[in-house]
Formats: sequence, structure tokens, C-alpha cells
Amino acid sequence: MDTETSQQLTIDLAQTLFQDLCKIQTIDIKKSAQKLDVKRLSLQQALNWLTDTGLVLHSAGPERWRLQTPVQALSQLQHQQIAGDLPLHYIFSTTSTNTEVVNNSILIADHQSQGQGRSGRTWITPPGQSLCFSYCRLLPQDPQTLSGLSIVTALSVIHALQPFDRVDGVQLKWPNDIYRLGKKAGGILLQLEPAHNNMHRMVIGVGLNWCAHQQLLDEIDQPCTNLVENVENLDRAEFLTVLLNRLHTNVEQFLSHGLAEFLQDWRKYDFLHDKKIRIRHGLRSIEGQYQGLNSQGMLTIENNNELMTLASGEVSVRPL
Repeated sequence: MDTETSQQLTIDLAQTLFQDLCKIQTIDIKKSAQKLDVKRLSLQQALNWLTDTGLVLHSAGPERWRLQTPVQALSQLQHQQIAGDLPLHYIFSTTSTNTEVVNNSILIADHQSQGQGRSGRTWITPPGQSLCFSYCRLLPQDPQTLSGLSIVTALSVIHALQPFDRVDGVQLKWPNDIYRLGKKAGGILLQLEPAHNNMHRMVIGVGLNWCAHQQLLDEIDQPCTNLVENVENLDRAEFLTVLLNRLHTNVEQFLSHGLAEFLQDWRKYDFLHDKKIRIRHGLRSIEGQYQGLNSQGMLTIENNNELMTLASGEVSVRPL
């Protein structure tokens, strides 16, 4: 068996163990090996793969392991048409949903080995401890008119939290971050590129910390937290269903009516409101008073009594 085939077998077994953990929270390696008719060593390798990728397990006895935090499987959403007529696909492990998603569809995953963030950063996605998906559409609009979709997507997260009464402490930081209690809880990566017949391929990638272990959060190079507390009382798959439906509805509204209504809502959750900020763009650094967003969703800042307007691009924004 070659290395690639062996690795895929390990991941397939890891998926089986993960699904069992989601259902019953505790697994027995010996019994699982008998049930699946595989060697215990193979299952142990799969278990090691899960823990190496960040899944936190605790010993429940000899060759018995349990999840630290109960997790709901997302595989139940496979092939459902959740957002309008867009088919939804599930994959247990992938490099990046933004890379693998096909046109006019949604791809969700429980694990990403090369999750993408802005400016080439990596988005860490341990199995079951986050929500990550990519929403892809082919659209005729000019890409410049679509930049506001980062704002629309961020607000979709807020809108999805509202029915569950989980909005307290959640704010949005321009252009693409979701914060809770002053710490980053999620990010959005909007990618726009030319496609055939004057169409443009729009991919919205979303990554949200769900029940990430504190040790993992502490290893990230900025203060981070999970999107909600007490995830035991909130079904992950149910929340994702609400979020995908809300995102699709909001995207359709944006394409038809523009950004104006979303900007009114944004002001309620604006993390940068009334703050002094520092903006970095390449080697350039600008400091000033944040003045909100203009009608195109661009950031405005007062610097030396001059009002400046900046598009998102590769701009980094930090409060002072």
C-alpha cells in the first residue's frame, strides 16, 4: 500500500471514529476494531490523527476514549438543499473548502489541513471544534460591486445567532472578523475571480470557533475565543443550517438592493465604533479616529484633520 493510500485509509477510519464519538461520545478501540474488521493498530493510528489535528479526547479506561465536549456531526447535512437551490456537500477532511468548493454550491467540512485566512494566513480547523464552509456562486456583477459581501456575511452570523439568543458580546470588525467579548471568534475570506462568459466566481469562506480547546486558542497569535458559550445547549448542525439559509437570503437581498440596509444594521455591532485605530497597508501605517463606513462599505478614518477612505483589500486594522 503506497503512502497516499495509507494516509487516506487513516483519514477514512478517523472519520468513522469521529462519527461514533459524535453519536455516543465514547469509543472502545478493541470493540471498534472488531466491528469494522480492521487491525487495532490501524484504529490507533486514526485516533492519533484525530488528536494530532486538535481534537481533544480524554481516557475513559483501557483503550476507551471520550470527547471533552459533545459535538454534533455535520454529515447529516450532506446533499441537502439548504440555501435556495444550491446543493450542499459535506466532506470530513479537506485542504481548504475555498479551494475545493465547486461552482454554485456550498461545501462544509469538519477539518481543514490548509484552511485559508486573509493575507495568506492559515485558519486552524480542528475536527468538530469549529464551523467552516464555503459558499460559491457564479455572478455577472462587476467584482468591485461585490466587495460589500464581507459585511453581508458577517451580519449573517449575527442574524443566525439571534433566534438562539446568543448575540450578547458579539461584534463585527471591518472588514471580515467576528469578535466576542473583545476577542476574535471567526473570520471571513471573500475571493472574487473572473470566470467564463463575463461571469465572476465569488467564494465566501467562513470559519467560526465553536468549541476550540483553550490551549489551542492560546497558541494563536492574537486573542481568540469561541463564538458562543455553553455549546452543549446549541446544536452545531442546526445553527449551521440557520446560518446558511440566512447568508443566502442576505446575499440575494444585497444583489437586488445593495448595501444600505446592511450598513444600518452594522452600526449596532461595530467593534471599531468610537475607537482610535491603526491601519497597515504593506509598509504604510496610518493612525487616526475611526469614522465608520461609507455607503460602499469602505472604512473612513480621520488622520491629521483629513478624512481618508480605504477599501478592504489587504488592509489590516487594529484598535489602539
